[in-house]
Amino acid sequence: MTPRKEEKIVIAEIVSGQITVDKTEFTDYSIIYDDPFIPNYKLKIIEAKGLVTTEILIAEGKVLTEMLYADVDSLKVHMNKLEGYVKRAIGMTVKASDFGIHEVREKINSKDVEGLLMRLSTVILNAENNMTILDPIGYKAAALTSLKDLKDKIDTENVKQTLHIDAKMKTVDTNNTVFDELDAITKDVIDAGKRIYKFSNKVKFNEYNYKRLLAKVRHERNALKTEENKIAGSCVVYVNCTDADDNPLEEMTVTISEFGLVLKTDEDGTAYFEEVTADAKKPVTIIIEGEGYVNKTLEKQILEPGGMLNLDVVMVPIAPAYQTAEEGGEGS
Repeated sequence: MTPRKEEKIVIAEIVSGQITVDKTEFTDYSIIYDDPFIPNYKLKIIEAKGLVTTEILIAEGKVLTEMLYADVDSLKVHMNKLEGYVKRAIGMTVKASDFGIHEVREKINSKDVEGLLMRLSTVILNAENNMTILDPIGYKAAALTSLKDLKDKIDTENVKQTLHIDAKMKTVDTNNTVFDELDAITKDVIDAGKRIYKFSNKVKFNEYNYKRLLAKVRHERNALKTEENKIAGSCVVYVNCTDADDNPLEEMTVTISEFGLVLKTDEDGTAYFEEVTADAKKPVTIIIEGEGYVNKTLEKQILEPGGMLNLDVVMVPIAPAYQTAEEGGEGS
């Protein structure tokens, strides 16, 4: 399950709070966690919170695009009128078919703005070179000036849009870099926390678990939603598999039998089912299997709509078969 950017911030806030409380144990483990590690961690969180979101840039981009395309479409009126004069004109420097109006229309319809500006320049140049013929039949200088102004406006809007796209790409790159840096710090602290508390404090050890924290954040976020916004009749199921020494077990197969849902545990020994149909009156059976371990079947597991089922499962290794006298002992 890949966390969203806003979830990375919340997880970082939780972990920064945990390491603040546990600072003594962390600095005993490594001097790198002494000051200014925690203040710098919190500054990185503030930096991530202050980033301009791509959603804002996308919304601004839509406005620019709508303005640009509206002006592009308004060229149709200019081309329609100019075409009438061109067809009636006699003695122009170019044929009516070579005036460029047809090519401008094609670019308007395809919304190829760069190509449109090039074709429009040809039309304007042909109009300028033939005003002595076009003016007497109705195409006045004011109409040509209006066309030029519209071309300049489209050109300006197109540059703005291009710059906006470039800014959005740079913002995305910057955002990704900051969030990647923040997430790297968070995961480093979590890794250290696991190693510090693995054999000394099971509660603390479980607190330093990225997937568990993400599940908690998502559960709390869902709990804040109104009933209308909740996923109707569903819950999340979180299964954490370890051996007897609390080592996480990867590649365990976790199955929710009634729904045929199957996941493999990750490197943290976790399997996370995000949307499972829930009915408190219909308990489910969860089966955990893995090579070298005895299968574990957890029956009558209650799934509450809108809730979360957390299961910590200790897997037992399959005992080696005893050798018989015939196989391993001395001959008679």
